[in-house]
Amino acid sequence: MTLEEIINHHRNTYINQLISFYGNRGNGAKEILLKLSSDEETLLFNLTRPDFLSNNDGNYGIEELYPDTFSNHQPINFVYKNLDIELHPIFWHGVEFILDTKFAEFEWLKSWTTTALKENNDESTNELDLLEAIHNVSIPSISEKSTIFTVDFGTSTSETFFALLDTINEIGAKNIIINSFELIEE
Repeated sequence: MTLEEIINHHRNTYINQLISFYGNRGNGAKEILLKLSSDEETLLFNLTRPDFLSNNDGNYGIEELYPDTFSNHQPINFVYKNLDIELHPIFWHGVEFILDTKFAEFEWLKSWTTTALKENNDESTNELDLLEAIHNVSIPSISEKSTIFTVDFGTSTSETFFALLDTINEIGAKNIIINSFELIEE
């Protein structure tokens, strides 16, 4: 299988479960953009799109899908443009990227996030009534040799995933490990 086919399979596994999740929801809104009111920023811009914001007579609650299945496979190595990628099984709602380079600034990630979050658009864009937006991006952690961050790809398309890889390629990273170790090992 190609990298694109595998990424599409990961996404489709998640989206099928999300559509079922939405089918069991009452009053509320899907993928509404929320700004977290916290002094400590844990997500870029402190913005997130929960899967569902329920409304029960004025009592609001955030409801998230926690998928029970994912597309399992052995780690696979790919070359994408100038990137060497080690792809592990992933949950589409919690994809960790480990870049082989320590980056001091993150304008490249903030720019991609602004586009992929679709901050100025809360309209569904397809026949499945999905926004096709990411749901959030963690603040990157830095070590001496790496930059690590996690993306909840939400209902975004595989094109959004590859746009992130293009951005990472453009900033000069050479090796990436892509995984969902924390979610899979729970």
